[in-house]
Amino acid sequence: MCVKPLLCLLLLACVFKISTTHPRYAGIQAEMGPAPLRTKESVCGRIEAGVEMRVSPQLDARTSRRLQVSWWVPQVQSADLIALYLTDPAVNLTAPLYTVLPSTNSGWSDTPLSETYLNYRHVFTSVCLGYWVVYWRGHEKMASSCLRTNPSWMSDHREDLGRLQLTELFIPGTHDSAAYSVTYQPREETRYDKYVFTQAESVLSQLVHGVRYLDLRLGYHKSNGGFFSHHGFAKLRHFQGVIDDLIVFLKNSKDIVIIDLHHFPVGFKSEENHKELVRYLERELSEYMATPALGWRATLEDVWRTGKQLIVSYNNKAIVSKGTHKLWYPVTQRWGDVKTVEGLREYLQSVMKRQPL
Repeated sequence: MCVKPLLCLLLLACVFKISTTHPRYAGIQAEMGPAPLRTKESVCGRIEAGVEMRVSPQLDARTSRRLQVSWWVPQVQSADLIALYLTDPAVNLTAPLYTVLPSTNSGWSDTPLSETYLNYRHVFTSVCLGYWVVYWRGHEKMASSCLRTNPSWMSDHREDLGRLQLTELFIPGTHDSAAYSVTYQPREETRYDKYVFTQAESVLSQLVHGVRYLDLRLGYHKSNGGFFSHHGFAKLRHFQGVIDDLIVFLKNSKDIVIIDLHHFPVGFKSEENHKELVRYLERELSEYMATPALGWRATLEDVWRTGKQLIVSYNNKAIVSKGTHKLWYPVTQRWGDVKTVEGLREYLQSVMKRQPL
């Protein structure tokens, strides 16, 4: 499981608290419902305590989709307790299913609980998924949230976000978005799983949970039915399934989505195959595709006013430069290629100081 650490196109804002382990948490901070969204200054200035749940990407022989709780407070106190519930404690306060006694101002804890994989094909409103967590200080509730979907966080806050340029956003995205497996049964991770699968959620599920940037890699296999998603040279699934998921989401949400056709590892030595892919994309997605004439400096509101909500970037400038289609110039990706948290932090800080475009 991996959430893209940085899109060079996108500048850091403090509107979202994003997990680096699971796309589910790449949406807005939840407090028993969608929180009011304001400027990044007001949001960053007023959040003094928080608690949330995540789904761990770690695999072992006993369990999968293990729930984690994380928290942050200005100062931990002896009366502090974090409690996880199966019902909304604001409605019916029951005995907690799991508790943590925090000893640090911020941290995380594994729980013995696992999330059940659900079919998100018809979940297009923000809903809690059956788990709630509260940070208690004695009898005072310091913070709370639930494990929830975020299918419309962008359009829900159109008034606040609409004025922002695409280059002023920090939005959640997933790496190699179509390299997913949702059929995992508890077992040890194999070498194939480790290096081929990057996601444990379908493309539709990623979108429902708040992801708005999809990183897609394609191969062309004429004898097997055309275009397939890839991770490197590993052939995964027919690309039509990804398109179908995307269309289902776009029909049910007004949020703006960026898909980045970023790598073509197999079958694209011929320019004609690129042209065939472009024709296919426009045939399937044309009614949703925003015109590249808007440019990356456009605001979200500029895009919404066109009645479109899909930006399709294509990592082949020779194809894009022909200008007879609806393809945007590619998103620039930056990779730290480091093996420590501190090394990644230093790399991200250095990249964030650069101009994005």
